[in-house]
Amino acid sequence: LSARNLPNVKIVYPENVGVYDLVNSAKILISESSLAVLEGRATNA
Repeated sequence: LSARNLPNVKIVYPENVGVYDLVNSAKILISESSLAVLEGRATNA
């Protein structure tokens, strides 16, 4: 991934993202497919 070279950027796959990753971020960029995965995790919890 080309974003690895950017300072202060953290890449996390939707299967591995945690609440801390989301709360501790000033900004979040997420794809529609990743959002669907997170929504599925939240509704099945």
